[in-house]
Amino acid sequence: MIERPEPPSRRQVIAVLVACGAIGAFLGAVWRPEWQDALEPAQVLAGLVSYPSDNPVYIYSTRTWTVLHQVPALLLSLGCSERALTLMLSGVMGMVSLQALGLIVLALSGDVPLAILSPVFILVTNTASGGVTYPVHLLGVSFTYGVLGLSYLLLAVGLMGAGQVRWGALLLGFGPAVHATIGAWGIVLVTTTIAICPRRVRQSTAAAWPYFLVGVGVAAVGAAAHYLPANSAPPAGLSAFVQHWDEHRQPFRLLSGRALATYFSAGLPILWLWRFRRDVPPPATFLLGSLAVAAVVGGTLSASYWIVPAEVPNVIPALMPSRLLNLNVMSSMALIIGLSATYRSSAVVQSALAVMVCVLIVLAAWLAPNEDPRFAMLLGWTVMVACGLLLAIVAERRRRAVALPAWPPGRLTWTRRVITGAMVAALIAVIVAATAAFSPMLRRRLADSTTDLALAAAATRSGLLLAAGDLHQIQLLTRRPVLLDGGALDALLYVPEAAAETDRILQRVYGTDLQSVRRTGVGRLAEGAAKALWEARTAEEWTDVAHEFAVADILTGADWRLQLPVVASSSDFILYAVAEHR
Repeated sequence: MIERPEPPSRRQVIAVLVACGAIGAFLGAVWRPEWQDALEPAQVLAGLVSYPSDNPVYIYSTRTWTVLHQVPALLLSLGCSERALTLMLSGVMGMVSLQALGLIVLALSGDVPLAILSPVFILVTNTASGGVTYPVHLLGVSFTYGVLGLSYLLLAVGLMGAGQVRWGALLLGFGPAVHATIGAWGIVLVTTTIAICPRRVRQSTAAAWPYFLVGVGVAAVGAAAHYLPANSAPPAGLSAFVQHWDEHRQPFRLLSGRALATYFSAGLPILWLWRFRRDVPPPATFLLGSLAVAAVVGGTLSASYWIVPAEVPNVIPALMPSRLLNLNVMSSMALIIGLSATYRSSAVVQSALAVMVCVLIVLAAWLAPNEDPRFAMLLGWTVMVACGLLLAIVAERRRRAVALPAWPPGRLTWTRRVITGAMVAALIAVIVAATAAFSPMLRRRLADSTTDLALAAAATRSGLLLAAGDLHQIQLLTRRPVLLDGGALDALLYVPEAAAETDRILQRVYGTDLQSVRRTGVGRLAEGAAKALWEARTAEEWTDVAHEFAVADILTGADWRLQLPVVASSSDFILYAVAEHR
């Protein structure tokens, strides 16, 4: 029988939070910064962009509530630039993601150096990716809400699993202020886990309830500050088009590679709870229990994607229960590393861990120039599953007291040095690469009105801007109000009261409608949508559109040719004037 590890101390938890947070913030802001979706509503709340009250973008910006809008709005009103804030949010995204993964490793192993180094290894080897309906990312994407919501919840659960129940409860209570849906799911998951845990676990969480209520109270204050003003109101009820609206809310292939990876990641905590719970520290069983509950609840409720007809209003798809499965997908490699470190005296486990780390780092370096995330994810999960299965076999044999090969302490020490050295090398390499590529990265990934002539011209003009359907974040890049953002039509799921006006705009301007968009299953306008229609319109027809919707200018891709005068052009965009034809 393996001696049950002790939970990490508070000092160890703080060390991992600080180190992983610093590394994650640096990599998020310097290595892979990206314009963040949350900044557009922040611009509206800060008063930098003004809209008509019936505009769909305005309704979404003022009706939806999250601190990811409120805090940037405050900073924008104080003079911060969108570029500075997107670097900040990209850094926060990396910080929270790496902190969550580091705490999982620490909670299981109590190994501080391994907990600090593992998240970077997981990041560079692409082994926290996947997801059957909603993609899992740690950083480097514009999906502020989904990435931070998931990472924040995993961080709260990780704190509880590391024995810091009060800190985790505080974050859990505040969770709905970060992401209302994921935050609410987190409260359901944790309370369910507490309810089914043994009495001693429930007793250990009793002192955390005041901290949870403090978090809830602070979140409530933020909600009141948003909804109490006269121009704000909570979103209306659901509409029928919610069901199967986009790829995040549709039935998924049950035998796809992503689905198989999800099954494996969901089964890992369930297996350890069932067979090997005495091999991990007592608080870590709560972490495993929360992940197991997430797998069961997410898998069960996802069945509604197949059961409920697409025409029937259904609240479950709007809540995206399949995203709960991503908690396991994101944490799977961290679990394998943490559990492997738990069996630190096993020659088989430690050698397998060393081989896995070295192989995945070599593969990551080899595949990096190819930028093929699907192939990298396939290789990563294949190696990870093999290591996980071997780990389970060793754990079962040790549970049955079957003798396994043993190495002298010296050889185990060298194996540990190989693991640590490989992870340190990966960390140094990514920091050097990020620092060297920072300036070109800014110009390439954060182009805006300061770097693009067409966007600069649009920023200096006034009135509503009509953007081609496949252009996204144009308001953010120009500080101009847009008639509609065709790349963010999923916002209607949160403010269905804007559906009627959106449908009118789609029919009159883009030559389609909401039902047609829903049938595509992607929840947004396709690339090149309405290109032929727009190019065929005469100047007089554009004048009618401008009169009806108060549009002043039109922004398209550089390969579009409208029958209107060109104001400015660049390698990516063309700005056309339509106001002169009124």
